[in-house]
Amino acid sequence: MKPIDFHDYWEHQNKLLELSYKESIRQREERRGKKMQEQDKCACHTKEKEQSGECCKQRPNPLDEFWASLGDYHKCKTLTPKT
Repeated sequence: MKPIDFHDYWEHQNKLLELSYKESIRQREERRGKKMQEQDKCACHTKEKEQSGECCKQRPNPLDEFWASLGDYHKCKTLTPKT
C-alpha cells in the first residue's frame, strides 16, 4: 500500500470535517422544525380541531382563505361560511 501524501491526507480530512458540519447543521434545522411544529399546537390539540380550524395556534390555510374570499365555501376544507 502506497503511503498517502501529507496534503492529500489533510485535504481528505477537511472534506470529512466539512461534511460533518453540514450534517450537524441539517440535523439542528430538522430538530428546530420539529420543535416549531410542536409549539404551533395547543395543549388540547386534536385532529378534529385541526380540520375544523378551531385549534388556537393553527395558521389559516391560504387556499381555504382564497376560496372563501371568492364565496366558494364548498371548496374549503377548514373554513365555514361567514354569516
